[in-house]
Amino acid sequence: MFQRPFTVRSDTSIRNSDKKKLLARLPPINGISSKTMVSLMHVKCYKGEDVDVYTFEKEPLLFTVMGEELLYPTGS
Repeated sequence: MFQRPFTVRSDTSIRNSDKKKLLARLPPINGISSKTMVSLMHVKCYKGEDVDVYTFEKEPLLFTVMGEELLYPTGS
């Protein structure tokens, strides 16, 4: 999915209420708290898939494919 270049469509900070919902879906992670800066990048992949990438302190940690509810780790 990410082997070829992708296009970032937007990169915005998420609201505190959305951040709380996201953190509630995750197990406890060292270094991530409610005060951590979280952003959401909308990315269009080479083959046309739309992907949402969640960045924590500007480090991409999770992504989800549009239309799905599952969160996948980025592996970084």
